[in-house]
Amino acid sequence: MQLKFILPTFTLKRFFLFLRPVLCTFLWLTSCHKSPVKTLVIISPHWDGIKREFSRAFSSWHERNYHERIEIDWRDVGGASDSLKYVISRFGTEAKGIGIDIFFGGGIDPFLELTREGLTEVYHPPKSVMTGIPAEVAGLPVYDPEYHWFGAALSSFGIVANDRVLRAVHLPEVKKWADLTNPLLQTWIGVGDPRNSGAVHLMYEIILQGYGWMKGWEILYQIAGNVRSFEKNSSLVAKEATYGNIAYAMTIDFYGLTQVSSAGTQNMHFILPEDYTIVSPDGICMLKGAPNQTYAKRFIDFVLSENGQKLWILPVGHPEGPAYFPIERLCVRPDLYDQACDIWTITMNPFKIQTTLKYDANIASRRWKLLNSFIGATMIDVHPELVAAWKNSKDNPGRRAEFSKIFLTENEALEILDTFNNKDAVQFRNAKNIEWQQMAQTKFRRLAQ
Repeated sequence: MQLKFILPTFTLKRFFLFLRPVLCTFLWLTSCHKSPVKTLVIISPHWDGIKREFSRAFSSWHERNYHERIEIDWRDVGGASDSLKYVISRFGTEAKGIGIDIFFGGGIDPFLELTREGLTEVYHPPKSVMTGIPAEVAGLPVYDPEYHWFGAALSSFGIVANDRVLRAVHLPEVKKWADLTNPLLQTWIGVGDPRNSGAVHLMYEIILQGYGWMKGWEILYQIAGNVRSFEKNSSLVAKEATYGNIAYAMTIDFYGLTQVSSAGTQNMHFILPEDYTIVSPDGICMLKGAPNQTYAKRFIDFVLSENGQKLWILPVGHPEGPAYFPIERLCVRPDLYDQACDIWTITMNPFKIQTTLKYDANIASRRWKLLNSFIGATMIDVHPELVAAWKNSKDNPGRRAEFSKIFLTENEALEILDTFNNKDAVQFRNAKNIEWQQMAQTKFRRLAQ
């Protein structure tokens, strides 16, 4: 007897129908072992390239070291001044916390203000993280001695110039802040609005502290007479110089060096003014009532560590550097400058800069609001009248002196400082703004005639 075996027709469709429940079970079991994504909330005036690079690098570092995935929820409300005003305003109604973990970027002054207002959380990073970070640079603290805030990077401030425009229009090379008062430069200077940008505010403060109150304001008013326009977004100022719309831009080193790198050193150059300059920490802190303190502390650890600091200084494409966006900032670890000297596009070591300016960070922070209001009321909001007065005064020594004279002495400013800084003194600040603006308009209109 011959036996016949009948094999079932096992089509591809039947195979997948058989495999589907097995595959679904496998995927379900795998997902059970995956950690949920955690979120860290950061408010920052940094540009998108910095945010994306630190998001990518921190997430990878955190998953590698702690086996958890982290996503960063970036909050952007404008520049450093805008971010500071936003945070303080939110804490005015939500005293225990505002749902934001970290304030990241904006110089040093916002962090001194946040500390003074009691809006930071003290954090002591591990010794392994802090080793190698000096306490000071050029006379300024790199981090708070009570550990309320830390310098995440360093910044310097200067002037970027378009050499092709200088040659075409026969404009002089500038080497000092005071050189920007030259009447030949009228309409050829660009600068941001200090009410929106902490970096711009700091440049005004450097001039005031370097030259003194009276002489400093004289220089600032004459520079304002030469300014083409005050840009709300300070990053646009350096780009305007690259485009040739202006010849000189007062800017932070990062924006200036980025444009020099883009246009070429044969077309543009960036200088640190010979009269006065500083190297200032660009801070980071954990905010009061941070909802995700464990992850906030780890983010600060990462930013201060070699892994985070190399993101600032290494070029795009380097295994330990940024992947997509050039950052090119000064880091807070002196040893990294020697390590990166052969591949880094910036040759300046901020820890070797000699400066004659004894910068007072505390007084700068205390008068932050007052200076912003005074500059806004007497320079920016009345800029058309100011420019008309400067045109009619710049070549006459008597009118030029009257144009440049400040009508608020340093002692008068100090007398109203505590009242001006009081968060409930809104009416007082508004009244002062109106008073200053009217006084400036009256003077400038008279000189324009």
